[in-house]
Amino acid sequence: MIHITRQTQAGTIVGLLEDQCEIYRGIPYAYPPIQQRRFKHAELLTQWHDVLYALNFKSIPPQPYNKLEAFFSTQPEQSNVPSLSSQSEDCLYLNLWKPRHARQSSKLPVMIWLYGGGYINGHGSAELYDPQTFAQQENVIVVTFNYRLGPLGYLNWKTLDPDLDGNCGLSDQYTVLQWVQQFIEAFGGDPNNVTLCGQSAGAMSIQALMHVTKAQPLFHKAVMMSGTLSLDSVEDSRIKAQHFAQIMHKRYQTNHPSALSTAQIMACMEEDLTVRGPSKGLELVYQPFFDSATMTQNIPNQWPVLAGYTKCEGDCYIRNESRKLKPEQFLKAMRTNHVVVDTNRFAIETGKGQAQAVTHYIFKQLY
Repeated sequence: MIHITRQTQAGTIVGLLEDQCEIYRGIPYAYPPIQQRRFKHAELLTQWHDVLYALNFKSIPPQPYNKLEAFFSTQPEQSNVPSLSSQSEDCLYLNLWKPRHARQSSKLPVMIWLYGGGYINGHGSAELYDPQTFAQQENVIVVTFNYRLGPLGYLNWKTLDPDLDGNCGLSDQYTVLQWVQQFIEAFGGDPNNVTLCGQSAGAMSIQALMHVTKAQPLFHKAVMMSGTLSLDSVEDSRIKAQHFAQIMHKRYQTNHPSALSTAQIMACMEEDLTVRGPSKGLELVYQPFFDSATMTQNIPNQWPVLAGYTKCEGDCYIRNESRKLKPEQFLKAMRTNHVVVDTNRFAIETGKGQAQAVTHYIFKQLY
């Protein structure tokens, strides 16, 4: 194990040199969102006093079992992926890969990866997205990171308590952009050549960041796969928060989230999702809402953008006839995406017809 040391404005950091790649795992980019910072926007961490040993991945956002991650995991099938022991509300960490053979005289382009998972799953250290080979082959610095998920990241707590915030997960993503602008040069990166890449909720997050006024100058290109954003309105977010508060009161006799543990909040989320009925991931209960104080309604035409989807995108949601939704439940789930399905065109009583409708309306038409 070979250590490598770099000096940054924030302090000294120690990483690893593996296969001609510098790797830094578990760099704190924001103050931990716990105690007085719980349910509030992220705040950029600009300094650490001791030497920071960035050798291991840190805790990931609290989330339920992830079928996709379990499928691609090298862990035994029966294991809970991601494990509960690896989860914590103290999760705002990033990871960085830099090719060692890069010329020291030239700054490297930077790619920031935003993971998908429907805003309830995912993290920046998933095996599926290990970027080491990509960083080495493409001669680019790759940054992955965690952002808060579910109610912790995307419930509008401000509607329940004016001292709290909404869009916390989006604020995490914005804070990573700030961190890159301030510190990436210390790793040989170019803060004026930053590309955001994401899939599913990651792609939607990029689109949301395009609306955030302060985020707009902090990146320069975008690559978005299989994700089309539909921002909630403030009223949508208020209704969702009130519904969550009712569940909190019923289960734990409180209307304030600070009284609840992480496990209790996750239990409320599970009930929240269950009572809404099955949606195969089509209904995004937790997602960004439009905040007129921080966002612009129209996205400026200032970035080169590459956007795409797969030919049979809907098959990911409705895989076969046994996985189809009841027609009325399918129509309900599609309406949450502001989609009215032409039932004369798509045979929604069949799984194939439902999958085709998903591909057409949610991906092909919106792209």
